[in-house]
Amino acid sequence: MSDSLRTRVGRTIRNARLHMSYSQKDVASALHVEPYTVANWESGRSLPDMMLLPALCDFLYLPISAFFQVQSWPSSLSEEEQRAVLLYRRLSRHDRSVAHAMVSALSSTQEDRLRRHCLNEFVPLCWDQDACRSGKTAPLYHPEDGNSVFVRRSALSDNPDEIICVSDSAMAPALHEGSLAFLRYADRIREGETGVFRIDGTVLIRQYQGDHLHALSPDFPDIPIREDQDMLFFGRITGPVDPSVFPNREEEEMLRRISRTRAAYKGAYTGL
Repeated sequence: MSDSLRTRVGRTIRNARLHMSYSQKDVASALHVEPYTVANWESGRSLPDMMLLPALCDFLYLPISAFFQVQSWPSSLSEEEQRAVLLYRRLSRHDRSVAHAMVSALSSTQEDRLRRHCLNEFVPLCWDQDACRSGKTAPLYHPEDGNSVFVRRSALSDNPDEIICVSDSAMAPALHEGSLAFLRYADRIREGETGVFRIDGTVLIRQYQGDHLHALSPDFPDIPIREDQDMLFFGRITGPVDPSVFPNREEEEMLRRISRTRAAYKGAYTGL
């Protein structure tokens, strides 16, 4: 084998050994060879026997491909996780069983903690993604449709009833097209407040100004309010929806599991 191969293999062994904080004596002891043999490998004076490679790779947590310039799949484990895997592999069968039990107990405790957190932190809120699309003439939300999303309780200080999707930029910069807004159902609106209206079959978000509906963007004209208009008021916009009010991936998965459990329980109870 060429000197370049010896050099590459020796460098690979040395870097892996130092990364794992092992001495040459540690490696030698694990492979039942002399420390000077490991030193010769690392210096490029000799190569490890092919029969030793599997044990060497296992001890240093290296893929076989590391010695042959073959690109391997990148590990999705962090360095800390890789070290944990290596330590686990060195355990006896009995100690692995103990480790399994400990990890399962810790995982169960963490899962229970996450479950309690989600139950206390999140509440379902109606979400109508089509509420403010032009031409929509139906009521904004039908509770029987079951459309809802989980949001943090801290975001509900204004007691909104629904989340809606903004369909235009008439209220920019307060509300941009495609953004989400909180809606609170109401029968009345005060001058200067922003609400959701349906005028002649078109649902709009505008600022109420007594005798007209005002758009913050100059690109949209004011809409006069006339007695002969087919106008309906749904409620007040209490503010934009910040993405942080929604659960993260871990919280969302737990909330889905909670919802599935509740639905299964409800279905079983209904079938009695």
